[in-house]
Amino acid sequence: MPDTARQGISGLAGLSILVIIPLYFIYQSLAQAGLIAPVLKGFFTAGMLATSPLLVLSAFSQFRVLDFLQRGTFLVFLVFMLMFFALMVFSEFSGVDADIAYYIQLSFMRFVYMFLLALALVRMGSVFSRFIYYFIVGYSVFVLFSSSGGFVRPPVWHGAYIFEFDYQQVAFCYLILSMVLLPSLGAYRRYFYYLMVVPALYLIGARSEFFAFFLLMVIIETVRNWRLMALVSVLVVLAGVAALAMADASILKDFRMFSIFFDGADLSMDARTIYAANAYDLIATNPIWGDFGSHPPGEYIHNLLAAWVDMGIVGFVVYLAMLIVPLCALVLLGLDDYQKPEWLRAFCFVSVTLFLLVLAKTYTYGLVPMVVAVYCVYRSGATSEALKSRLDW
Repeated sequence: MPDTARQGISGLAGLSILVIIPLYFIYQSLAQAGLIAPVLKGFFTAGMLATSPLLVLSAFSQFRVLDFLQRGTFLVFLVFMLMFFALMVFSEFSGVDADIAYYIQLSFMRFVYMFLLALALVRMGSVFSRFIYYFIVGYSVFVLFSSSGGFVRPPVWHGAYIFEFDYQQVAFCYLILSMVLLPSLGAYRRYFYYLMVVPALYLIGARSEFFAFFLLMVIIETVRNWRLMALVSVLVVLAGVAALAMADASILKDFRMFSIFFDGADLSMDARTIYAANAYDLIATNPIWGDFGSHPPGEYIHNLLAAWVDMGIVGFVVYLAMLIVPLCALVLLGLDDYQKPEWLRAFCFVSVTLFLLVLAKTYTYGLVPMVVAVYCVYRSGATSEALKSRLDW
């Protein structure tokens, strides 16, 4: 394909990224403030549908399918997606609750989309990467200066529609872009990024992504500068011990971000505990085939065992292999490649995703297909030259 055509298609992929993240952030903020009517409701699904053709075109023009088919992880991913597709079809004709069927169908389409989006993100050039970096920093500043009493405001009525700021999706996008950008950033730009993003994520209020971001920082700084990371860790532990000795830690249960660490202090955590107990009973009763659609809509277990409930033990094993195989491979490859940003990027994606799947997210979490995409691109050597090197601007 001629270079001009490739550049044009790359531009379309960049446009897709602009629509699905920066424009999405702006839309959410303007709708929350009542400056625009949320005619597209949450916007993310609408943006996903609008940009999917561009991402498909970008993927087929910039990557070789054969390179991916050589990766066992990608083949396992295809097997899982076939099982996921079968579940989607089954949900339509099995008579399960319509909300569950819709959720499964949307989740399948989201898996495909997030895989394609990851392929576009790891092909970003230096100019576009710089723009995304400054956008996230700038949006974080906006969050900080717009947070009198908290950034996320109560739901607002727009006609017959109740608009709620999708704080979890916004934090999810923060996490995605952070894992793409941070492995290629120099120390000062990373530290400035942390300084802006950590308080912004706290104010946005998505707890899972907030704590996952700390894991991301630990991984990156341990690989990039383990001596400094060890010193900082010791100082943080000592400061924490001193703070606990001098103050009553129970005061933290009054803060939403930390209430999950105290029994009975968080209604969401209490509900999730009940959902988990019900899911364990379902698995024990139906260990082979699972029991898809057996729980009320939304009352699913918030960890990767949800795959066992919906797809049985075979589906769970395939799902787990899709994540554990690249993790093990990256650990071995890291003996030689740990200084390469593309290795660190893939390792961050799989580590953070497993952390969230074990503690807080169900199997349909959007980072899962991105793990496969980023890992396969790393193994095929197809990461953009800008993201393979340090983004020293």
